[in-house]
Amino acid sequence: MKSIVFMVIVSFATAYVIADFGEGFCNLNQTYRHCGHCDRVCRPRTKSCSPDASEPGCYCQHGYLRQSENPNSPCVLPRDCMKCGKNQVYSSCGTACPKFCGRIEPMACILICVEGCFCKPPYILKSSNSTECVLEKDCP
Repeated sequence: MKSIVFMVIVSFATAYVIADFGEGFCNLNQTYRHCGHCDRVCRPRTKSCSPDASEPGCYCQHGYLRQSENPNSPCVLPRDCMKCGKNQVYSSCGTACPKFCGRIEPMACILICVEGCFCKPPYILKSSNSTECVLEKDCP
């Protein structure tokens, strides 16, 4: 009987040490969770749920997002999700109809927020399928 009690205590202590050992290896802005959950992902702003989402492991802390769908990618603040290019600024609520060379003012535009990088005024997009921002005088 004493050996059974000893084995139970040793098993419990070993499981506890393994859990603590796992917690020590989480990256920056991550927390070890015994049950797991779905991390939100930067682009697109969705939840990244793998079939083993209930598995113990390292998950993003509250307020942080996975930088990509890769479960090993870093956890970052939403403002760090998008690194914008030259003459651009990030907005969580930008226009769905940005100005571009050849179309300075859209005829009609849907009034919804679009998250992403947008040209800083007075810059506009070089074309409808470009991400380069130029001054209107530099339009091709």
